[in-house]
Amino acid sequence: MNNLIELKNIVKNYNVKKKIKVLNKINFSFRAGKIYSLMGPSGSGKSTL
Repeated sequence: MNNLIELKNIVKNYNVKKKIKVLNKINFSFRAGKIYSLMGPSGSGKSTL
């Protein structure tokens, strides 16, 4: 199967009083025809991703 979406070295920081690193060098390939679920604690960057 082909990759539908491919993430390479995704980084996201917020600067609120101090630098908060939310996503750090995320690499992942989403394949067509598969179902994925993002899981993690509150504030871990799921919605940001």
